[in-house]
Amino acid sequence: TWEKAKKLNIGIDANFLKQRLRFSFDYFHENRYDILTELKDDKLGFPDIVGKDAPRINSGKVKNHGVEFEVTWSDKIGRDFRYFIKPNFTFARNRVDFMNEVMYEYAWRMKTGQALDANMLYVFDHFVADQAEADRLNAAKYQSWGTLIPGDAVYKDLDGDGKITDQNDRMSMGYPRSPEIQFGLPITLQYKGFDFSVLFQGATNSTIMLKDAAVYDFPNFDQDKIGRVRPMHLDRWTPETAATAKYPALHIGTHSNNKNENSSLYMYDGSYVRLKNIELGYTLPKKIIRVAGLSNIRVYAQAQNLATWDKLGDVDVDPEMRNGGGDWYPILKVFNFGVDITF
Repeated sequence: TWEKAKKLNIGIDANFLKQRLRFSFDYFHENRYDILTELKDDKLGFPDIVGKDAPRINSGKVKNHGVEFEVTWSDKIGRDFRYFIKPNFTFARNRVDFMNEVMYEYAWRMKTGQALDANMLYVFDHFVADQAEADRLNAAKYQSWGTLIPGDAVYKDLDGDGKITDQNDRMSMGYPRSPEIQFGLPITLQYKGFDFSVLFQGATNSTIMLKDAAVYDFPNFDQDKIGRVRPMHLDRWTPETAATAKYPALHIGTHSNNKNENSSLYMYDGSYVRLKNIELGYTLPKKIIRVAGLSNIRVYAQAQNLATWDKLGDVDVDPEMRNGGGDWYPILKVFNFGVDITF
């Protein structure tokens, strides 16, 4: 059957100071249940030995809650200057209450109780200091992704058994890709025939997980093609930069220990503020255009996505991109110039 939901919404709208100040607030709480769940991978289902996949069942439960509000202030100064400002803010968080998850020995491995699409990652601890440490870790088979050398990533042994395993040494880190907090700030100014508007938009409580060409050094591609290095790789580990390095020692091609899509090394803060739109216009006086039989002429210049401030540093990706290797079209800067004529 379709999944079901129980929802609660509480809202307040208010006007003050002869409607110059307007306020809107909304609280929402939602319980979704009977979510269609596929019983495979980390779900409890039939074992492969029976030769048949387990059926989908209505069993998942997810809770969502959050708030939205916006404040509008519009007023004028003197006869000719008007202004308008409308900040807005949204917070939304979800939690998986039930998903038919297999039982893990340690609570940190569970997705139940975490946000949807939580990042279950190996926790980076340090880089291999020297050949002696590399030999010791290799002899103990501490990590199973090939032979370690100085400068390779070492992950935390969360369960203390002396080995890094998928079963017990991954934990939820960061935020989901969809931002929990989004906000905007539109501002409009008008003076006689001139008008100016600007929109700032942003988000936080969001994590980007990158892999492949977006972050890996010399990655492998089809037909034996080797990818290039990026600015972040200048901070790689070498014996001389061991104390300050932020990236592992470089390797050509596949190296699953360092180039691991489940590594916290490639978890990035997706917070950003973007100058989404800016526009300047001028409307010609009525007495001038009336001679030509026109009712309105406005000339304008506009730019979109003009500037972005984020926390990605040397990672050359857009903060609104999806998780992955960065192999999709980026957001463009757009410039428009025009004339609006009304007869």
